[in-house]
Amino acid sequence: MGHAELIPNIGKLGILRDAARGADGAARQHASPRNYTKAEFPLPTIESFDVTSPAFKRAPYEILAELRRNSPIAKIALPGEQSGWLVTRYGDVDALFRDSRVTSNPADVYPPEVIAAVFPHGEFSAALLQSMIFTNDTSDHTRLRKLVSVSFTPRFIETWQPRIQQIIDELVDRLPEHGEIDFVREIAFPLPMRVLSEMIGVPTADLEKFRTWSNLYVDSMGNPAAALAIKGEMQSFLHYLHELIEAKQNAPTHDLLGQLIQVELEGDRLSRQELIGMAQLLILAGNETTATLLSSAMLTFFQHPDQAQAVKDDPALLKHAIEEIIRYKSPLMNANDRWVLEDFEFQGQRLRKGDQIYLCVTSANRDEERFSNAAAFDIRREDNQRHLGFGRGMHYCLGAPLARLIATVALGTLLRRLPDIELGTDMGELTWRPGITSNTLDTLPVHY
Repeated sequence: MGHAELIPNIGKLGILRDAARGADGAARQHASPRNYTKAEFPLPTIESFDVTSPAFKRAPYEILAELRRNSPIAKIALPGEQSGWLVTRYGDVDALFRDSRVTSNPADVYPPEVIAAVFPHGEFSAALLQSMIFTNDTSDHTRLRKLVSVSFTPRFIETWQPRIQQIIDELVDRLPEHGEIDFVREIAFPLPMRVLSEMIGVPTADLEKFRTWSNLYVDSMGNPAAALAIKGEMQSFLHYLHELIEAKQNAPTHDLLGQLIQVELEGDRLSRQELIGMAQLLILAGNETTATLLSSAMLTFFQHPDQAQAVKDDPALLKHAIEEIIRYKSPLMNANDRWVLEDFEFQGQRLRKGDQIYLCVTSANRDEERFSNAAAFDIRREDNQRHLGFGRGMHYCLGAPLARLIATVALGTLLRRLPDIELGTDMGELTWRPGITSNTLDTLPVHY
């Protein structure tokens, strides 16, 4: 198939504008995607919702439940005249995580000029797409994962427990004795970012830069216009990483990035581009998902004080509670984008080469067919480790052990040292950030 045949399949070019279709095949009309302010939160309906919007993230569960029942593989409209398939049932999401007919790398499907239109970050996008583990589905993925795993081992991660404890204690120590704080700014963001920056070997003074870059990138996901608007910032991020890696190549260090530069396996080493991609992955995905997990955990405990008290009374429940939090309020709305490599039928829908697919982890983890009483939060649930919060198959999250460790240390410390911490505002006042991937709170006011 030539490029001219491929281009019409890509939503950015305005061809895939189909609204979600019901069982009778009639097109449903979608409202145009919009930006919401804190004062304006009309609840979405099944007839008009934007999966990237803060308003949808505020109340997604009823809509997702209806999609699971009636349109489990649904065509949805996205910002920028895009569209894609939203997959909502656990079994389907699980299957497509492993399906070789679906790829995480659009370069497997589209020519460079089309990718440049859909991922307008310039060189930043090129580095991201060509060298990161989560966008490789071929033998390159196995090679990259093997090289990275030499340094990023579970044993290496466990050695960080004392330092993680020290950082969370420092963050709590600097809080006022009582009052109100933004949990996101004071705890959820700085903890994983400080851990990752020290682990990678990034100066602590640059943490605020990384917060800006991380937020801009994640908030723009699924929205080409927003991605184009931050192209300059992403180029600055890329330039920073080039300088950082060059400095470590000239003066070897013992941090994780320094180890990745030096690691060699069977005569193979990571290229500069691959090192850039790995650094991007750790800083963007590692920080964002862990920060979101911490905020989601605190919000969930606020909504279920009896179960928070059970963890305070028996800290041994905490690790299991974290798995239930990931299932119940997944840090991810959708896994990273997938594209169809070849035409095929899936659950009664005709998927065509080039179609974009979003695996809705938030919905899959609330699927009543997989989890009994799925809408209930239950820290003693026996099968909650079967959640899809860290993916599945070859793309299972390499950083999952680190995220679990940070969450365990941090939440255990917070419940012990701030036993009366509670939500500092009405639930209706909370706001979520935009973007198609994360379920990230903008702020989380708490008082203690």
